[in-house]
Amino acid sequence: MPRFHVRCSTLVEAPLADIYSTVADYSTWPAWSPWLVAEPDAEITISPKPREIGASYSWKGDLVGEGKITHLHLEPDESVRDEIRFAKPFRSRADVWFEIRQTHEGNLLAWNMEGKLPWFLFWMKSQMETFIGMDYERGLKMLKEYIETGEVKAETRLHGLVDVEPVEIVGIRQRCHRRELSEKMPPLFQQVHDLLEQAGLEHGRGASVYHHFDCKSEEMDFTSGFECNAPLVDLPEGLSLWSLPATQAIRVEQIGPYEHLGNAWSAAHQFLRYRKLKENPAGSFEVYQNDPETTPADELKTDVYVTVKS
Repeated sequence: MPRFHVRCSTLVEAPLADIYSTVADYSTWPAWSPWLVAEPDAEITISPKPREIGASYSWKGDLVGEGKITHLHLEPDESVRDEIRFAKPFRSRADVWFEIRQTHEGNLLAWNMEGKLPWFLFWMKSQMETFIGMDYERGLKMLKEYIETGEVKAETRLHGLVDVEPVEIVGIRQRCHRRELSEKMPPLFQQVHDLLEQAGLEHGRGASVYHHFDCKSEEMDFTSGFECNAPLVDLPEGLSLWSLPATQAIRVEQIGPYEHLGNAWSAAHQFLRYRKLKENPAGSFEVYQNDPETTPADELKTDVYVTVKS
C-alpha cells in the first residue's frame, strides 16, 4: 500500500507552553479546523478531559465526512501524538503529530501526517500529499492567529449552487507557484489599473480568474485584474480578456484577511465533491467586494465562484 507523509510548519509568537496547551486541547480545535469552515454545523463530539492521553475528538457531516482522532502520547511543551481514523468517505487510519520547539527564528509549530492509502487509490498519493498539505497550511494559519490573538478573524459562508450572470474580466495572465500568489498579485492589480487609466477605460471591482492548477508542481495559471463595466473594443497592449457566459457556480463568501481565502476555495471544492459535480475547465474566479486600501483586513469581503459543468 502506498505510504504518504505530509509536514507543514509555521512560527508562532507565543510561549511554547501556550502553543502546546492549545494544540493538546481538543476543545479548541473547532475554532481553527481547516475543514469545519465548510460545515460549521457538523456534529462534533469531544470527550471529557480533552487534554489527556486517551481523549478523543470525532466529527460527522455531509461535507467533512466522518472520523475520530485520539491522543496517544503527550509531551508537555514538545509534542502531541495522535491516531486518526476515517470512516467516511473511505476507511483508513494515519498517524498525526505536532512538534513544538524553539529555533533561532522563533517558536516552531509543525503539523505532520503519515499513513497508507488503500491499494485502489495508489494513483492519488501525490494529490493527497498536495491537498492535505494545503489543508494543513490553512489550519496552521488559523491556529497561529488563534494562539496569538485568541480568535480567528475570518468567516466562511457557503451559499451552494447559484446562477451566475455573464462575466468579463480584464487583466494580466501569469503563472507562479501557489505560495507566491500573495506576492505576485498586488503589483499586477496596480499595473492593470494603470493601463486602463491610461486608455481612459472604466473598470469594476477587482477580480482574479484561476484557469488551471497543476497538482504536481503546484503551479497556478491565473489572471488578476478587474471586472469590465462595458464591452472593450480595443484592449490595451499587455492585457487579456476572460469571459464566461451565464452559468452555474458554487458561491462561497469569505469575510476577513485575504490570507484565509483558501478556506473559501476548500469549502467550494468540498461541496463540489459532496454533490458529485464537475468543475468547469473554463475557469473559476473570485471577486473582491471592497477596497483593501481603505478597508480593515477583518472586514474584507470576497466572493469565490467555482464554476460547474452543466
